[in-house]
Amino acid sequence: MSIEKILEGIWLSENESKIYLALLKLWKSGITNIAKISGVKRTTIYNYLNPLLEKNFIKRSISWKRILFIAENPKNLLKIFEKRKNNFLSKLPLLEGIYNENNTNTNIEFYEWKNNLKELYKKIWSNWKDIFTFFSPEIFYKYFTEEFDSSLEQKYWKTKTLIKNNNFSKKHIENNPKSEIKLLPKNFEIDVDIIITWDSIIMISFEPMYAVKLKNKPLSQFHKNIFNFFWKN
Repeated sequence: MSIEKILEGIWLSENESKIYLALLKLWKSGITNIAKISGVKRTTIYNYLNPLLEKNFIKRSISWKRILFIAENPKNLLKIFEKRKNNFLSKLPLLEGIYNENNTNTNIEFYEWKNNLKELYKKIWSNWKDIFTFFSPEIFYKYFTEEFDSSLEQKYWKTKTLIKNNNFSKKHIENNPKSEIKLLPKNFEIDVDIIITWDSIIMISFEPMYAVKLKNKPLSQFHKNIFNFFWKN
């Protein structure tokens, strides 16, 4: 693949790529030489220089009242792309929220094995702010270490959690004073993890290791109502 094609794949048009490559060769130049080396018509070259300036691929310099242009060091372009990537990632939850709000189709995902469940937990706590869960700490910590849970602590304590009523769970509450946790009735057995988000239900079994994520807003709302009933009572 030619260098021009590679540059076109990273947010540049064909003529913008030609101008940037010309300036790499010239280092600093005025319009006439840029047009000559790049092959882009002098009469239209400003149509491409201004976007290159906005994208930080080139810089403007004034020398003896002449406007000259300089190519940005290719190494510095990587920092520019990283910044744009981070800006996009910061807006990704908002974009996904808009997408999910208008995407009402039921979607089912299946997960098996410990590593896949671990990634699922990370995804849940990273992508949702309001989480409601029926949870058994005793069986969770049997398979996932305290270290794994502490890495998600900031997300985890924002959830509302109903947990199995036993001595292990009571100690878990003492160790997580910032969390919103309540005990289920003593005769309510639970050895799974059921996580409810605004549009999905995630059902996780530990023996065997298996999970189902069901995206369906009406079903999610129904299970949230069940959760709220236990929470209030």
